[in-house]
Amino acid sequence: MRNPKFVVDYTQPSIIRPQPPAPAAPADTGATGGEATTDAAATVPAAPATVAPPPPVPGFIPPPPAPERHPRDLPPTVRAHTLACSGSGILFFTRANRLHFKNLTANEEVGQICKIQEIHGVFTAIACGGSGETGGYVVAVGTSKGVVAIYDVQTKKRVLSWTLKPGVASLAWNGKILTIGAASGTIVHYDTRISPVEKMKEQAVTVTRHQAPITRMEWNAEGDMLASADKKGNVYCWKTGEKVPLDVGEFVLRRKKIKHCAAISAVSWCPWQPKNLVTADIKGVVQFWTIDPKNKDTNAMTPARLDTGSSITGLHWSSQCKEFMTTHGYKVPEHLAPPPPPPPPSSSGPLFPYPPPPGPNVENTLAVWQFPSLRFVTNMRMNTTDVPIGNSVVFAKGMKVVFGVPEQGKIHACDVWGKKKPDVKIRRQSSLDYVGCIR
Repeated sequence: MRNPKFVVDYTQPSIIRPQPPAPAAPADTGATGGEATTDAAATVPAAPATVAPPPPVPGFIPPPPAPERHPRDLPPTVRAHTLACSGSGILFFTRANRLHFKNLTANEEVGQICKIQEIHGVFTAIACGGSGETGGYVVAVGTSKGVVAIYDVQTKKRVLSWTLKPGVASLAWNGKILTIGAASGTIVHYDTRISPVEKMKEQAVTVTRHQAPITRMEWNAEGDMLASADKKGNVYCWKTGEKVPLDVGEFVLRRKKIKHCAAISAVSWCPWQPKNLVTADIKGVVQFWTIDPKNKDTNAMTPARLDTGSSITGLHWSSQCKEFMTTHGYKVPEHLAPPPPPPPPSSSGPLFPYPPPPGPNVENTLAVWQFPSLRFVTNMRMNTTDVPIGNSVVFAKGMKVVFGVPEQGKIHACDVWGKKKPDVKIRRQSSLDYVGCIR
């Protein structure tokens, strides 16, 4: 939705444009016809005439307007995660102030679930939860003004709704528990099984540690640990039922921290190893951790860091092999690039050369990497134009990925970690296009 233009109505009185003086009222002659009355209105002096602005100084040349900067030269930012897919293959996405859905397993048209009013803000988060065995799938949405709503995936009807101030920044499901990360940095756990809504809000569990808006959250596969990240580059891991984060990370001033030098844009737990966590930021740095509070040493893996050189917008593990995929935006400008990592100890040998060799160019691509070697495998770039990749989500047991391209206003789908299908003619739709196979 485009921003409204600032318009000044010159037909109304305004301090921006001086108004001409009002004409003087005619003098009221009395009964005698020769004497004028001396009321207060007659003694008000007339407004001075409008003074024309002084002419420009001879030889003055106004400065040229500032040139428009290419988006590639602007500092990267974290996009609101407004793309989600249910376990039944229903994709949910937003367009302006509308929430839409698309059945990825059938050739159906795009449908609309709801439309929010301007007073409720804009969509800032979407998350799918539930399962076919626990009463069906649900989708939760949040807005910048704090409106939270839960819809049934099958019926597309609203189940619950409430508000959370100051606004919703991130959502994550853990069974029937909906975890909400607020724009203030607060994390609130709601048990959606509690009824009515007022009682559910009273029994909600609130934890605080972040000092910046939450950007991403995710529960691990076992549902006993939550990873939360914010715009200041901090990541905290929480055990279920505890209000204090785990003491994990690498040592920073004698304290363990999981810290990036930029806002976190992705957190992802390994599906086959619930204690392995990957964090990524908008400056293209990926870090790997083993979340074990019993380990008194650093929780960083070896190798512990991958610098891709391009802004990261999403990260997904493969459920079929030991690989992971990153989605990227523009290349990080040189003046904003993160500092290089410290050199490894001399005992590292030739396995970890320093400085590390230059990596592949993954700008505006979907890239696949091996784990734990972090070796580059392959990537895929859009064939139409060089535009950044936006939000992404995997489905079909992690063998397909759906990703958005905000500059095009389109959503694309492709196969990854699956069998390559023969080339067939498929029906193209304006909202979802199949673009091939990555791996």
